[in-house]
Amino acid sequence: MTDAKKPIEITSEAQFDEALKAAPGEVLVDFVLEGCEPCAVDKPKIEALASGCDVTVLRVDVDKVAALADRFNINAMPTLLHSKTAAGMTPKTAKEVEPETMAKKLKCARTKP
Repeated sequence: MTDAKKPIEITSEAQFDEALKAAPGEVLVDFVLEGCEPCAVDKPKIEALASGCDVTVLRVDVDKVAALADRFNINAMPTLLHSKTAAGMTPKTAKEVEPETMAKKLKCARTKP
């Protein structure tokens, strides 16, 4: 896979809404915080899902786009939301989700970061 997909860095609510509309299938939204150690630990796992799975990954820094954290009632970082549509998103913390677990749920070419 030469054109590895990467998470899309979200900088506004409008960009988020457009990215959701444009996503061809399943979506993972990775809510993170600059300086958050668990977020840094999970980052390569989330990036592996982005590059190896049939999923669009959106990364939201809650300090930069706090309105999205409020919109989805995000209280802890990292938090990972998984759905096909924004209306169906359910919060799930990333530390509870390993790439292998998500790889089984998603269509992935590879499962290891």
